[in-house]
Amino acid sequence: MLEQRERSNLQTIRSLLPVVFAGLMLVIVALVIMLWPTGAYGDQGVQTVPHVLRVLRPLPSETGLNIPRRILDVGIYVVVLVGIGALLIAWRRGSRNALVSLIVVGVLGLSYVSGMALYTGPMVSTCGFLLIFFGGLVAWVTSHNEPATSALPDDGDPADRADQIDRAESGTDKYASHTIT
Repeated sequence: MLEQRERSNLQTIRSLLPVVFAGLMLVIVALVIMLWPTGAYGDQGVQTVPHVLRVLRPLPSETGLNIPRRILDVGIYVVVLVGIGALLIAWRRGSRNALVSLIVVGVLGLSYVSGMALYTGPMVSTCGFLLIFFGGLVAWVTSHNEPATSALPDDGDPADRADQIDRAESGTDKYASHTIT
């Protein structure tokens, strides 16, 4: 029974992982191919560049090295790699912890691209991170954490078991002085 439930749990998780895979592919395409804003907003006119150039060279509005922006820009690649690893673990083992990791990847990715979502690259990656988030969330909710166990012991005399069921229904215990309501 336990093995059948684990197999059913794995099938449930695997049935939702193609949604997460599609989201990861969208994010990778957006990071590698599409254009991202450089940070010059307003009347100056917005310039867009591939995300790799956004990481490697200084943006037009920057005077220094701008380490925090570069850490965030490189960090999204780390988040995507963690997402790929969590997807593989969830596919092979059906681990609920891997699904939680996918949910976190979706949230972190959405927080990264949310301010730039009016441009092509961030807009497509927003859709991808939403697929990762909701695919992981639905898979986590529909999977079971542990097998259900009976509240009553399964061993012993059937008459004792009937007595335990009667006490459980009446709300009394062997040592109780009154009913529990």
